[in-house]
Amino acid sequence: VASFRRGLRYCSKPRFLEEDGVLRAESIGHPGLVSPVCNDITIENKNVVITGSNMSGKSTFLRTLGLNAVLAQTFYMVMAKRYEASMFNIVTSISPEDDLDEGKSYYMAEATAKRIDNAGPGRNPEWSQGYGYQFWRCRHGAFRGDGASGQLAVMLPEQDAVVAATAGVCGMQEELDAIWESLLPAFSGSPLPSDPEGLARLRETECVQRFDLGPAGGPRLAALPFGEVRRYACGPNPFGLASLSLSQDPAGATIEFGFGDGLVDALRAGWDVPRASQLRRLASGHSFGAFARAAWLTPTRLQVTAAVPCSTSFLTLEFDLAAPCFRSRTPIWFAHPWLNEATIPLSPAE
Repeated sequence: VASFRRGLRYCSKPRFLEEDGVLRAESIGHPGLVSPVCNDITIENKNVVITGSNMSGKSTFLRTLGLNAVLAQTFYMVMAKRYEASMFNIVTSISPEDDLDEGKSYYMAEATAKRIDNAGPGRNPEWSQGYGYQFWRCRHGAFRGDGASGQLAVMLPEQDAVVAATAGVCGMQEELDAIWESLLPAFSGSPLPSDPEGLARLRETECVQRFDLGPAGGPRLAALPFGEVRRYACGPNPFGLASLSLSQDPAGATIEFGFGDGLVDALRAGWDVPRASQLRRLASGHSFGAFARAAWLTPTRLQVTAAVPCSTSFLTLEFDLAAPCFRSRTPIWFAHPWLNEATIPLSPAE
């Protein structure tokens, strides 16, 4: 008992009260944890409801109260700066399947356990480790939550680390492989040594990171003179488009999308500086803003790259005046309906 007391962060003697149903504690902590979170509580002849999110410490706090009550009534000691309480009959019913030493609550143990077997021939390794309750299981004892367009939150319990990635990429397996091959081996049980030069290079890299809205360019008067508008009727397409028109000026190009019900959306794209547009429909009833830049790839092919603010969504539109046709594509594999890939045949409008 003496050795146990010496191992506590602090320890005090309890004060027992004659009245029933009273508990007053200040900075009471779990005596079995190395770094417990300590709390205050006052209960005076009334019930208490303890609420909070998953893994916020509700069960641990209930254990804290029960263990300290046992210590107070058996060894006349508590891990609290002040403890005043009635004598209690202690009855508990708490699942033992969580792990306080590893910081894993009952919820997390259940949510990350293998519930669905998703192994199969030809599947990527990270998509065949099993599925829990809204969590994918990974190799190396990790688990993760997936978002759209390459967004990942990978939890590494053994390393006490979380890796968050926000990237508009096609291959999420490649993202995970980079974590296992480059980042995971760099973890160790001690802090990294100071590396001012490496930190400076990292900051420099962060400063030059930018999303490139396609190649820059300028107008081609031979392809489409200023003031001229090329109008086309659209063939079958998933966007519900009936017509397209294209024009250019010294600042950029403008594409007008005409729908069968008469609504017209205009996407404006700058040659060097992106231009903003508000699109009310570009298919499937969605409305969104976009910044776009245009460039002539050949004398007859115009490319427009558009990005949707506050998202990882972007798409590439291409006019081929020689075919003629219009192409829409996105490099994001988990795309929204209005980012469908399509090639639309065009015919000159009468």
